[in-house]
Amino acid sequence: MFKLLDFNNQEISFKDLDNKAFWCAHGERQEQAFVSLFNKLKEEGVIKTDLVVEIHPEKKLNPYHPDLLVNKNYIGDAKIKNSPLFMARKYSVSPQYALTIDLKDIFNYRKRFYEKKQDVYIFIWVKWQAHKMITSYNTYEVKQMGGIWYSKISKVLEYLAEENVGIHWYKDKFRQPSVCDKETDYATELIDFEQRLSTNNTVKNITTNGFIERNGVIFPSGHSSCSYVLNLNNQNLFNQIYLNTI
Repeated sequence: MFKLLDFNNQEISFKDLDNKAFWCAHGERQEQAFVSLFNKLKEEGVIKTDLVVEIHPEKKLNPYHPDLLVNKNYIGDAKIKNSPLFMARKYSVSPQYALTIDLKDIFNYRKRFYEKKQDVYIFIWVKWQAHKMITSYNTYEVKQMGGIWYSKISKVLEYLAEENVGIHWYKDKFRQPSVCDKETDYATELIDFEQRLSTNNTVKNITTNGFIERNGVIFPSGHSSCSYVLNLNNQNLFNQIYLNTI
C-alpha cells in the first residue's frame, strides 16, 4: 500500500490524476493543449526554436494518426506526463526526470513509420502534479517541474539498441501481458523488437490481447503492459526546449 500526495500535501490517487489532468481546465484535448502552450511560449520568446508545430490535419479523419505536423513535413506525437515514476531509481533513473514510454508505442512507431523510412518527432510535455509517494518502507518525492523536450524515433531506436534500458511492467490486473508461442510470426516480430521478451519456449507480449492485423501489418492489441524508462536529462537522447522548476 502507498499514499500519494500533491504539492499542497493533499492525498490524491492515480485515478485523480487521470480525471483531473492539467490540460482539462482549458477545455482542450491533450494534443491541442500542447500545441497551444508550445506556440504561446514561442511567441513570448520563452522558448527559442525553429520548429513549427501544429495539429496534423489527418487527425480529424483518423483518430489513430499521430497528433502533430512538424515543420509542415514531419509527423510528430506528444506525450503528456503529470505523474512521476517514483520508483524510477530501480531502473537507474532519477524520478525527477524519468520518462515512461510504452513499448507498444515504440513498436508501432517503428512498424508504421520508421520501417517505411519516415521519422517521427516525439515531444514530451511534463508538469508534475504528484509530489510524494509514501510507502511502508520509504518516501519518494520530486520537485515541482514543468518542461518540454523532444527527440526522434530514429534516435530513440538507436539508443534502445545500444543500451540496456529498464522495462517497467505495470502491476494492474487489467494490464497483465499475454504470452505467445515462439514459433508464431508475431513472436518473431516481438523478439526482433525486444529480445528480452523471449523466455524459454514462450514470448511475453507487450500488451494484454495478443495482436491485430491491419492491411497485412501486425500490431500489438489491448492495454499496454510495460514501458521503457528513459532519462529526460540525457542530452544525447532528448533536446530540452523549456524547463521551469520551483
